[in-house]
Amino acid sequence: MQKHQIRFKFIKKSKFKYLSHLDITRFIMRAIKRSGIEVIYSQGFNPKPRISFSNPAPLGLESIAEYADVFLKDYMGAEDFKKNLNKQLRPEARVIDSVNVGKKIPSLMKDIAVILYTIKINAENSQNLNDIMIRENILDEETLKNSIYKIDENRDDNFLLLKLYG
Repeated sequence: MQKHQIRFKFIKKSKFKYLSHLDITRFIMRAIKRSGIEVIYSQGFNPKPRISFSNPAPLGLESIAEYADVFLKDYMGAEDFKKNLNKQLRPEARVIDSVNVGKKIPSLMKDIAVILYTIKINAENSQNLNDIMIRENILDEETLKNSIYKIDENRDDNFLLLKLYG
């Protein structure tokens, strides 16, 4: 059986930020089923749809870039996939991009190297960025040392853009 893989990017905003990763997977799978898109199922006693998701965003945080790979029974263009699936999804949780994957590519877990978080904090009474991060319970000292790829700060607006290893 020929399998066709599509990698898609989706968002979750508003009330959808409170859905757990398991709820999001169920939500997407039900939308795929309602849309009539035929997915390949795993073999065995309890077959499951062949779809894999990237690392989930923490519960309660909005996400503008979560990824998933789905294996389809028949070829479908990436734009058709996006259009058909979005008819079954809400604007706050929809597919924003999709691509057909022609050959073997790295898994999502291997492919995603950095996760970006934008955090608004009160930085006016502090000179040391590490003190701010620890004071606001954003990251503990050990995580701070091991996880940060890059930090961009805008002191005028009290914003931090954290780039963390994924």
